[in-house]
This record gives sequence, structure tokens and C-alpha cells, in this order.
Amino acid sequence: PKFSDGFPMSDKNTVKGEKKMGKGAYGTFGCGSCGPCGIDASTKDVLGQVSVGCQMAEDSMNQIMEHVDDSGMLKLINRCKMRHEELQADANDLLRKAGETPPEPSVAGNVFSWLSAEVKMAMNDDTDTHEAAKLLMDGCNMGIQSISEYVNDNPGASSTSKELASQLIASEEELMRELKVYL
Repeated sequence: PKFSDGFPMSDKNTVKGEKKMGKGAYGTFGCGSCGPCGIDASTKDVLGQVSVGCQMAEDSMNQIMEHVDDSGMLKLINRCKMRHEELQADANDLLRKAGETPPEPSVAGNVFSWLSAEVKMAMNDDTDTHEAAKLLMDGCNMGIQSISEYVNDNPGASSTSKELASQLIASEEELMRELKVYL
């Protein structure tokens, strides 16, 4: 079977005739069956994690930009933020087409991330640009690990959801490479 936009659904979420629950950092999606929503649990899991990962990255970039004066770094962060917005919109569109509500990052995760960044930026002896580059690179690394783990844990996810995850990973890797000049 295929979704209305043409990408394949997976039935690899079945074990001995039983359906698995899709579980992600943002919670659990439905029963995991290919029922009325038309999307399997693995695909929902990967798309949901792409959406949440993009939103957390965008929030962090917005926060860090408040502490950066370097025009080159601001341009770099803005470009990357726009790419994350595009990827999040793509993931959310696919979820909505399948009748799902896109997930939100956890409040606890957002508060911890915000507080950590504020403390590091406020208490650091280095320039704001230097510390901003370090924080962004740390965030990229966490995002790469998290998204890669979700893709590996959900081998039955659709090729489209895996491609969005790969694009997000590539964007994170590119940002890390470009930030090295600010260290």
C-alpha cells in the first residue's frame, strides 16, 4: 500500500500477528496499525522525531542569535534555521495528510535546553560568538545522534520519512563544518 502522496507504507511493525506501538521522545502514536490514518507507527515515529528535532533546533538558534553580534555567524544560523523550518514543515505536512497531529517538544526538554544555553552564554569568559559556535555544535551533535537512533530503531519506516531524516542530519553536519571557523 501507498500513501496518497505516493510513498510506501510498511507492514514491518507486525510481530506474530500483533501490532507494535510507535513510541518516540514525544510520546506514543496510536495503535501502530495501518488503519484509518494510513501511516505505520515506524513512519510516524521518524516523522515526529524530525519535526520535534527541527523545532528544538529552531528554538535554540533563536535563543543563541540574541547573543551573537557577528553578521557572518548570524547569516549562517539564519540559513540553517530556514532549512530546519522547511524540513519541519515537510514532516508536519506528511503527518497531517495521514490524519496525525504533529508533536511538540516536551516542556521539560525545552526548559532545560533554554536554561543550559543561558547559563553557558552568561557565565562564559570567551566571546559570545565562540560560545555560540560551541553550543550550536553540541546541539548539532545531539540532533545527529537522536535522529540517527530513531531511523535505526525504525527500519520499517517509509523511505520518505528516512529521506527527511537524512536531510536533517546533512543540514546538522553542514552547520557543524561551517561553525568551525568560529571556534
